Amino acid sequence: MADVTSTLSAIEAVWLLLAAAGVYYLVRLLIGAVGDLRWLERHRENGVRRRLAVAHVRHYWVYTAVMLGYLAIGVLAALAPPSPTQASSLRAVLFTAVLIGLEALMVLDAWLTRRMVQDITERDHGEEPKT
Repeated sequence: MADVTSTLSAIEAVWLLLAAAGVYYLVRLLIGAVGDLRWLERHRENGVRRRLAVAHVRHYWVYTAVMLGYLAIGVLAALAPPSPTQASSLRAVLFTAVLIGLEALMVLDAWLTRRMVQDITERDHGEEPKT
């Protein structure tokens, strides 16, 4: 097994930390969305609210899968031995910054979606559990 500390660059460390935090947060949102859907099914909601709940479960599932992909890429990059041609060129740094920015946007979108769902839920039904 490769010694990660000898191959881990600062960019890879940031990538890994953001991806791990994103996976953790998105899994929590996914669990909450599944809980919301189950609550609606138990209370025989079959209208728009149920369809929105299904859409949110799919939304968070896809985001979680993408973020797991980011995490896997980060782990593979951290374990790969550094190559002499892998200099921190401006192009590589910009490309990585764009990908990290997309990671952050995905998590922000998921958070904003969850906030919207919570606001709607609180207005419609005070008895639903907050997740």
